[in-house]
Amino acid sequence: MDRSFSPVNSVSSKLNKNEQVKKRKYNSVHLENLREILYISLLNTWGFSFVFVKPKKFNIHTVLPFIHISKCIDPFGNIVFSYDELRNEAIRLKVGEGKKDMERRITQYIKTRSNNVLVECILSMKFVIATEKKSTKAITVNTSIPSIRKIDQIVIFDGTNHWSILLKDKGTIAFLDEVHKEIFENAVKINLWLIPLTISIEPILQYLPNITPIK
Repeated sequence: MDRSFSPVNSVSSKLNKNEQVKKRKYNSVHLENLREILYISLLNTWGFSFVFVKPKKFNIHTVLPFIHISKCIDPFGNIVFSYDELRNEAIRLKVGEGKKDMERRITQYIKTRSNNVLVECILSMKFVIATEKKSTKAITVNTSIPSIRKIDQIVIFDGTNHWSILLKDKGTIAFLDEVHKEIFENAVKINLWLIPLTISIEPILQYLPNITPIK
């Protein structure tokens, strides 16, 4: 009998495929969370403050959840965006209207819009050189919504030297995981404010020699 087609091997193969799917999903969610934390860390270093929405999940078995931003405030005290504002915008656009998963779609809309505004804020900084990674999929809702914007590479000029941040570097991942964990744990305790200059990105900056200065 050819054991390669035995029921045991078939079940094992199916389990392996399921595990691979779970791993890919985990990695995707993890990377998405890291990007959000990187954007928050960068802007907080540059004087932005944040108020977070209290997480609904407290017992986490795998990856920490995405942390929704209640308010993003610039260095001058102006509210860049708020959760309620984006929710009202989604309702006005009839996002998910008539669908069973309407709330999920609205939440996804808020998540996408807040992410894109953070990216816009970073790209507007004159001392930043960044490239965007084109998203391969758009958010599926019953209205016109842009794809999630992602910063692929980022270089920061401090007036003298250029520094890069590599999102997939092990040290960067460990740093952002720790920041995410601290923000999450504070949010669970109702400590929802992240005041300006709380986070220092110095540990994840990598020196770049021989770069033409920004004019």
